[in-house]
This record gives sequence, C-alpha cells and structure tokens, in this order.
Amino acid sequence: MFWFRVAGHLGSTVSELKGRMSQAELMHWMAFDSIHGLDDIRLEFQLGRIAAMFSPGKARPIDFMPFRKKRPQSVDEAMATLDSIGGK
Repeated sequence: MFWFRVAGHLGSTVSELKGRMSQAELMHWMAFDSIHGLDDIRLEFQLGRIAAMFSPGKARPIDFMPFRKKRPQSVDEAMATLDSIGGK
C-alpha cells in the first residue's frame, strides 16, 4: 500500500513510479513517512467534497484543498527536499 501513498503524493501511477524510482529512493520515502507522514489524499478529498456541498456556487472539492492546487513535486524535487533535511 505504501507505493500507492507515494504515487498519490507525487501525482503519478504506481507503475510509472516503479519505473523511475530506485529502491534507495523508496527507502528515503519510507523514512520521511515515518518521521513526517505523507498526506492522506482520500481524507482531504472527502473533506473537500463535504465543504463543496455546503458552499454557495459551483465549488469543487479541489477548491478546499489548498495544498493540492500546486503541481505535485517531481521525484527530483522530493529527493532534494529529503537531502536538505538529512535524508541521504
């Protein structure tokens, strides 16, 4: 299930991620998750759906998910972040 959490976090499919992520990088993601935790995208989306139902106008769930409006990090950006916090 961890592959799916990382793929969701990076905005890719599991097969895409497995094709471009090394075992070492996966271990970095596991370490990051154990310290900081990855977002639960499903929960965020469900909360966004509820908020959209009760808002006036044509709001969408993504309108209530501020951290999902920017593009997902690339693997290189994520690795740079891990390296900057001592993940190497």
